Amino acid sequence: MSLVRPTFLALAALALLFTASQPAPAQVEEPEFARPADPATPVTGTRVDDMTPQMRTAYIRGIQEELAAHDYHPGLADGIMGPMTRDAIRHYQRDAGLEVHGVATKELLDHLKFALPKVYASPPPELDQVVLEAQIHLQEMGYYRGPVDGQIGLDTREAARAFRHDAGLSVSGVVDEDLIERLSEPQPAPGQSEFPKSADVTGEVSPEPMPPGEGSTIIGSGDKSP
Repeated sequence: MSLVRPTFLALAALALLFTASQPAPAQVEEPEFARPADPATPVTGTRVDDMTPQMRTAYIRGIQEELAAHDYHPGLADGIMGPMTRDAIRHYQRDAGLEVHGVATKELLDHLKFALPKVYASPPPELDQVVLEAQIHLQEMGYYRGPVDGQIGLDTREAARAFRHDAGLSVSGVVDEDLIERLSEPQPAPGQSEFPKSADVTGEVSPEPMPPGEGSTIIGSGDKSP
């Protein structure tokens, strides 16, 4: 026993010396974009977290869809505020010169939808002259109220569908040279039909009413033949 105890104490002392000589593990700081949003973070605007569950889901889904359209990769547009969505919000806020906090707000969705010039994570797509010309025509005719930016989107396609429907064409949201040609054609004045007023649904033209006394002879009961 007298030999074992000193040996044990010597080994323990060596272990302590070895541990003390090792450098302390470096503190790895968590990237800003990976940190969850602090509920106490002061935010200018209306937090979606303060909305009803239905409104919150709708706003988050709208933000996710807009972030994806701006190439910020928020993940699935499921209306759930997850880490990918939060990171995408922070990246967009940084690129757009906004306060960076990763919090979903009503004002953020407005900025994504309406702020000009648009902010993209990658260079914006090239201008499509056909789409640009179609947007100009559709806007002049009252079908389109979005930005004239040469970018095909839901509003442009819906405007194209509405025009084709009213023009009696095959309804689709395709924007092409054929649509431009149709849009460039003279349009009838409001309230003026392209078809004859006397035409019925079968395409047959009803005869115009004949003035009394023409085309027929009316003989009264008191008249006698010569």
